[in-house]
Amino acid sequence: MQTPMTPDQIKAALKTAGWTQVKLALHFKVSKPFIHQIIHSTGKSQRVQSYISKLIKLPVDKIWATKSKTDKVSRA
Repeated sequence: MQTPMTPDQIKAALKTAGWTQVKLALHFKVSKPFIHQIIHSTGKSQRVQSYISKLIKLPVDKIWATKSKTDKVSRA
């Protein structure tokens, strides 16, 4: 399993692409805290994640950790 990008790496890649969290929030008509949650993996939006993926030219699964169908949930 590939290690996902850190939030700082995502923000740096967005900055290189000419985007900020504020610009993304305005583009999607959502709050900056919502974009923050997406970047920090505490919120989820396939639409925003896909757009960020296109902006920084990396697949979503290289940016954020995704569970595959083969991942097992441990139950104690």
